[in-house]
Amino acid sequence: FILQVREINDPPEISKISNQKMDEDTTLQIPFSIKDDDTPMNKLTVSATSSDPDIIQDKQLILSGNDINRSITIMPVENASGKVNITIIVNDGDKTVQQVFDILIKEINDPPVVSEFPGTISTNEDTPVTIHFIIEDDQTEPSGLLIISTSTNTQLIPNKNISVSGSGINHSINLTPNENMFGQADITLQVSDGIEITSKSLSLT
Repeated sequence: FILQVREINDPPEISKISNQKMDEDTTLQIPFSIKDDDTPMNKLTVSATSSDPDIIQDKQLILSGNDINRSITIMPVENASGKVNITIIVNDGDKTVQQVFDILIKEINDPPVVSEFPGTISTNEDTPVTIHFIIEDDQTEPSGLLIISTSTNTQLIPNKNISVSGSGINHSINLTPNENMFGQADITLQVSDGIEITSKSLSLT
């Protein structure tokens, strides 16, 4: 008798990918390999999906490489952090295999953001000046930010003559020169979230 052994299609294979960690606002490239004993490499379809588009969108999973050597580059949403499941899918036109791994994106403290200050402001003698500015911080409420202002010429503008007012993100710095004084003073404004400090400066003449 004649024994005929019919070929059956074996599914593709994906190398194991261990769970990953990365800092927010960074990019991570992970190598992996694929193979298929029955299907040419150029006939395989490779794709990837994210379990949480608020942290990593599918379009931010960039697949590259050819033949058996492949890589996936992960680019999370700006300032996003948390744990996400990433699924890599390989299809040979008939059968599909998946490789799932976790990626933990660690939150990193960002410094406060302060809107731009004018470089130089001029005022007449005995005339106060008010400058409006905005402060923002992705991790800290505006009420939790510390604002400090100083003068390099305390005879013209003492530190006690600098006041900051406002609420939420909208603030103003008020500069009151000493009576009958003139000249130049450099004013520095510092905003701290307790970890990072952002500084802005201006010259008052």
